[in-house]
Amino acid sequence: MLYTLTAMNFQKYFTLKNYREFFKYRLTKPHKVSYSQCGEDLIIEAALATRGIRRPTYLDIGSNYPVRDNNTFLFYTQGNHGVCVEPDPKLCLLTKKIRKNDICLNLGVAPVPSPATNFYVMKSKSLSTFRQDEADRYIKDQKYGSQSISEIIKIPLATINELLIKYFPTGLDLLSLDTEGYDEEIISSLNFKIYRPKVICIETLRYNAAGHLEKQANIIEKLRHQGYTLFGDTYINSIFLDTNYETI
Repeated sequence: MLYTLTAMNFQKYFTLKNYREFFKYRLTKPHKVSYSQCGEDLIIEAALATRGIRRPTYLDIGSNYPVRDNNTFLFYTQGNHGVCVEPDPKLCLLTKKIRKNDICLNLGVAPVPSPATNFYVMKSKSLSTFRQDEADRYIKDQKYGSQSISEIIKIPLATINELLIKYFPTGLDLLSLDTEGYDEEIISSLNFKIYRPKVICIETLRYNAAGHLEKQANIIEKLRHQGYTLFGDTYINSIFLDTNYETI
């Protein structure tokens, strides 16, 4: 015989006791907070733990907003410190206000340094870029919504090796990289013989010339060639572990 669910069947469950137990469960249930776009910071935390690293240093290149969709803010809340690199002056200032114990540098990172390079601030700040062709593509392609260039400003460029030798002379635990167009070039310019971040989180999903999303196989292969293994992937970002690093 079929049992039909009716309002009368459900009514016995709508009691004060059950409501109390439900909210108690929701409040006490163990959970973790993520600030990244797709939970990358939690994957990074797990990756660092496999290397015995609980208090990581970090270099966040293209940090954008200091909290929302940020791969390093979780570690900042845990009392860790690092360097954020953000070419947008307004976002850099915001980061300095919110993350007072971090260093925030108002510059860009590229394979070759430059005293002043055009930086295209887009309507959606997460799309801001040093590449004019990228800015033009964001404007023309409706997949990015209604985009426009808010302003063009001159911003200096440094190399990743310059930043590593100045701010992380004893080594770097986490490198987070999202530069809207320069990621592969930056990875290619990194001197892995001297500087080896234990964990690297990098954007590996881009639109190709045909307008389709595809994984950046070149970046993945370059890191594998340098002795890194893929630990996790959120489709948008990939998290790599240095296989040559031994836990002390």
